[in-house]
Amino acid sequence: MTTVTRIDGAPGTGKTYTLRERLEKRKEAGLTAGSVKWITFTNAGTVDAVETVKEVFPGLDGDEHIDADKVARTFHSLTLSLLFHEDLIESEEDMEPEPVIVPGSYGEDDINPFAEFCELVGMEYDADANDTKKLLSGEKERTPVGNKFFAVYNFLNQTCKPPEKHWDAPLTTPIPNSRIPGLIEEWEAFKRDHYDHRVYQFCDYVHLAYEHGVTPDVDLLLIDEFQDFTPAEYRLYKSWRDAGSIDEIVLAGDPEQSIYSFRGGSPLYFEETDIDEDVTLKESYRCPVPVANAAVGILKSHADTSPRGFHGRTDDGRLRTATVRDGVELANAVVESHETTPSEPGEPSVMLLTRTNTQLRSVSRALQTQGIPFDILGSRRSLWGYGEMRAILEFLREFPTADSYDKQRVWKVTSNLPDGRLNGSIRGDRGFDEVPAEEVVSVFEAFSDAVDVVSHLDLPEWKRDALKAALDSPADITTDDVKIGTIHTAKGLEAPSVYLFEQSSERINEQYERDDDAAAEEHRVWYVGVTRASEELTIVDGFLNGPTAPPVKALRLSGVTA
Repeated sequence: MTTVTRIDGAPGTGKTYTLRERLEKRKEAGLTAGSVKWITFTNAGTVDAVETVKEVFPGLDGDEHIDADKVARTFHSLTLSLLFHEDLIESEEDMEPEPVIVPGSYGEDDINPFAEFCELVGMEYDADANDTKKLLSGEKERTPVGNKFFAVYNFLNQTCKPPEKHWDAPLTTPIPNSRIPGLIEEWEAFKRDHYDHRVYQFCDYVHLAYEHGVTPDVDLLLIDEFQDFTPAEYRLYKSWRDAGSIDEIVLAGDPEQSIYSFRGGSPLYFEETDIDEDVTLKESYRCPVPVANAAVGILKSHADTSPRGFHGRTDDGRLRTATVRDGVELANAVVESHETTPSEPGEPSVMLLTRTNTQLRSVSRALQTQGIPFDILGSRRSLWGYGEMRAILEFLREFPTADSYDKQRVWKVTSNLPDGRLNGSIRGDRGFDEVPAEEVVSVFEAFSDAVDVVSHLDLPEWKRDALKAALDSPADITTDDVKIGTIHTAKGLEAPSVYLFEQSSERINEQYERDDDAAAEEHRVWYVGVTRASEELTIVDGFLNGPTAPPVKALRLSGVTA
């Protein structure tokens, strides 16, 4: 018989720490590392969970019987591994395409099943267009019909709905209603029969695992972010629970952070699942009182959301509103926050969050123009997210005054200079050791300074302009220091200083007015955004066009941000 414990905790209240405590308690009772799996919903969360398990089991890295880096997995990674172990999915190194297919993961020379199917049935498809999650989340953009079809298909697959329920998807397509069920059948047949082997999307193998009753062979299963389950994932989880072979399952989550209804997610999966023990955490170690008060105000302003006793631990911290009119003011604010709210090495000091991807692009362009390097959260990558641009900037910021230079960075720069400027000894060895200053000077002696080097790089003009702007920036900010993203992509993350842009979109606000469930979710979305801040939260107006988000408007009316 499986016992289930639920850890219900708001942001920063110690859910992960409590999961660790349960793991340590079970270890003391004789649990071995090979009898536990820790499930997360992001790759970053998996990395952290692996480190936690290794700390609890110090000798894990030396255990030849256990793959130490797989004691924690994402839900989908664990499910797929179970199917491979049971030989339910064929997998060989030379398979093309690979058995698991993912939109946006194919190069020009790769077989792209999504593109091939759309060509076969006469639908336009763009492999670089919005991914399905962004389409379903309500952003209004011009998107090819093929991409919209796959978004609708994924919604039905995740929610366990038949093709005839396609109108339930939060997305419209120009495809005639009578044609969609037939196209879905054609796509399923294509995946099954078109290649020498069956290919699977994420939810395909979740359904396959459910149909065959495969269950993790562990005594303790820890599941973080449980409120993010889709109906298909929840159904598989219930089959694991009800099989009775797992001794104990511990769930951690926060129903007010359930913000994926466009995938069929609901806070009810967390709130109403069968449990034997309930642990409630209310005091946030992350959010100071001013930030927590803003989060409480957002949840209190809708009848179907509740703070449930959530509160901050310390009075330190700041909540403010700021009018930012242009990119210069935005860059100055980011520099000031970076300098006054430092972070741990490798962690962001400043995070800027928007409600939509269109808004995110406006923020991205402004920071890039003003020379502020940054990374973009989620699947999109910024200019500075690519190794080449990051390495070039890091080299140029040291040039010409350093005593030595990282060889990899020097190689990145010299590889983009005209052939006559290349130094074979540097270019030929791509190691990561240091290059003496005198050797570097001999390569760059024709250039007066770093800006002159940039002017001669064989890069598109807009990239050279971005490098020059970054060199002219008054702060030595790296891409690790500043992260930007939508609120959805920031879930599970934090930063000392968070800038939250208060604008929503007309489409989202219209849905807010006519659909009470959508309105409740908007309050949960903005609650997630607010609670990313561990020291300072700035609610920004004036920079973006568009209507103010209703939850922010309600917060202003409450006087919390005054």
